[in-house]
Amino acid sequence: MVRIGGGFQPLKAYLNKHGAPHCMKLHKIMDENRESMHETVLKILNHHDVSSGIVNEFEAACSSEKEQSFQEAVADYKAKFEKVNRRQTTK
Repeated sequence: MVRIGGGFQPLKAYLNKHGAPHCMKLHKIMDENRESMHETVLKILNHHDVSSGIVNEFEAACSSEKEQSFQEAVADYKAKFEKVNRRQTTK
């Protein structure tokens, strides 16, 4: 569950609705800084003074396969946004 506004929403529903913008924002930061997802997320965690336990969990869970999956998700999101934009500009 995720706290939103005045209530809660299941994490899966929240990510389905808001995941794409968050991924695109993270990818933009990665591009601007020419960093990997791993490097970028570590900087964000450290900037927000996240506990070392959380940072260690992220480090343990991070892998090249997850980095690749993230890149594939971003490519999918970009393709969907471009398709929607093409439809809107042809109307």
